[in-house]
Amino acid sequence: MKTFIEGTTRDQFLERPMPHSAESERAILGSIILDNALISQAIELLKEDDFYVQSHRRIYNAMTLLFERGSEINPILIGEELRRDGALETVGGVTFITNLTYGLPHFANIAHYAKVVRGKSLLRQLIKAANKSISEALEEEDEPEVILDHAEQAIFALADERTRQGFSHIKPVADALLEKVQEMAGRSAVLTGLTTGFHELDQMTSGLQPSELIVVAARPSMGKTSMCLTIAQNAAIHAQAVIGIFSLEMSKEALVMRMLSSEAHVDAHRFRNGFLSRDEWARLAGALGTLADAKIFIDDTPGISVLEMRAKARRLAAEQKKLDLIIVDYLQLMSGSRRVESRQQEVSQISRELKGLAKELNVPLVALSQLSRAPESRTDHRPQLADLRECITGDSVLTDAETGERRTVEALFASEKRASVFTLDHNLKIVKSAPARIIQSGIKDVFLLRTTSGREIRASANHPFLTIDGWRSLDALVPGQEIAVPRRYSFIGKKDALHPDRARLLGYLVSDGSYAKHRTVSFIASDSVVLEDARRICREQFGFEARDKGHWSGTPQLDFSVRGQYGPGKNPLIQWLKEIGIHGETTTRKRVPDQIFTATPDMIGEFLGGLYAGDGSIVKRAINLCSCVSAYSPYSGSRLDIANQQLILPN
Repeated sequence: MKTFIEGTTRDQFLERPMPHSAESERAILGSIILDNALISQAIELLKEDDFYVQSHRRIYNAMTLLFERGSEINPILIGEELRRDGALETVGGVTFITNLTYGLPHFANIAHYAKVVRGKSLLRQLIKAANKSISEALEEEDEPEVILDHAEQAIFALADERTRQGFSHIKPVADALLEKVQEMAGRSAVLTGLTTGFHELDQMTSGLQPSELIVVAARPSMGKTSMCLTIAQNAAIHAQAVIGIFSLEMSKEALVMRMLSSEAHVDAHRFRNGFLSRDEWARLAGALGTLADAKIFIDDTPGISVLEMRAKARRLAAEQKKLDLIIVDYLQLMSGSRRVESRQQEVSQISRELKGLAKELNVPLVALSQLSRAPESRTDHRPQLADLRECITGDSVLTDAETGERRTVEALFASEKRASVFTLDHNLKIVKSAPARIIQSGIKDVFLLRTTSGREIRASANHPFLTIDGWRSLDALVPGQEIAVPRRYSFIGKKDALHPDRARLLGYLVSDGSYAKHRTVSFIASDSVVLEDARRICREQFGFEARDKGHWSGTPQLDFSVRGQYGPGKNPLIQWLKEIGIHGETTTRKRVPDQIFTATPDMIGEFLGGLYAGDGSIVKRAINLCSCVSAYSPYSGSRLDIANQQLILPN
């Protein structure tokens, strides 16, 4: 049998009782009965759950209830309290309560016994936390890093619970206060938080406050990193603070070079090239000695998650006995700790976790972030909170202007090749252009904008939309206001993406067909011409004959089963539907296959023809001497309807 711990088998380990001291618990309860004044000392040091023996726990709870009511604590009244809860017989009756005092001397202080009981309780909680961690590890439902984080949180929570402070004598408190006042007297401003070294900033903020998440936002190359490094240096050198820096963009060598050149007042470019005068070398040596004594710790792990950051910050705080400031450079380069559907959700998750980290460690956390170009268009160039980059969410779908392929913003961001998309030029004409850069945008609220035709987009409040009155931000729009949407654009498409007949059959099946999992592929239509066309395409493209099948409504229906002609699972039509990724979709989850969007306009026309012939209508009529075409779809407002609108645009 394998050993569970050294010298102990697993079965023996499980048979061992949980840590407890029934004698210490009995001594505390008996002493309270003998001297009711000791209940105050017990309440200060112990909770009900700290008692392991169930009867002791219930008796202690009854004692605290009597104390709250100002009643005497004796076996009779404790028994009455337990009788009201139906627990008197469970604990052993009044006799058991009375026997708690037998053989006990009169104690003036129960602190020693309380310490023993509290210690055993902490050990039980530690075992419980460890068992929970073992269970999570065995179940493997989360990532290993997440399970490790849960274990760390549980252990740190127990460490925080370990000390409970009661009354403090006034003398040490007064001495500490006087020392702090004397320290403040030597400063030009009174700070309640950590100094930044910037006098005016400290006056406005009273220093960096514990548990706060502070976002420093600016345009690229405007000095965000330099400012925060200066704050770190000032706090570490002048306030002896412990600083943790997470650099996701620059290496630790580059950061240290910046700090050395700043501290030594040496030109960074000359420092980098080594062209320094004798005086500059002397200043650099002095700066090195100063920074070597500063407690600044740098982690340059790229793409670090908040989960890893929390673990490293906890370890740093434990090793250094304190942690005064965390700096993150910069926010958009971080990754989330959990899998989410979109980058917008990931950024929201990151911001919540950073705030949680600041609160957990009770330290200020400074996060750097990119700023949008909006301030550049203002006369005073003054930034606003909304300028933390206007954006659309990562799951927003854009059309590749060359191929017609629909791709999410997140996919474009991850792609090494810059794809062309449709944009507006200065003349408000739709043109093809490649984004100069796609940037992860940071923390902000996102709103859903929906048009009357059913089109949707999720964007930040300051994202611009074109209206009759010019560009307006989303938060300035009102219901009923018109916004510009594309009416027509063109792309070449892939000629070999689909055969015209297959494109039309897809339209039939998507409109009024069935291709759910474990079901026969079928198509229903009241128009015999449409039905025969679908039968012909099946015969010519897939090599088997579709058969007629009755429908409960009486409408003719085609059954595309092969009746064992190709063997189990070898239906060529089903194989093709699987290849294009739509087999198994139910009526409410139907979508237009991706291959349709990359096909030529002629092929898209075949698909739309089959779609509206199967279920819908297209009517041409004259309105005010103009010829207009109206298309009706039964899927109005659905994602299938939105896709149809996008397909109609280039045709």
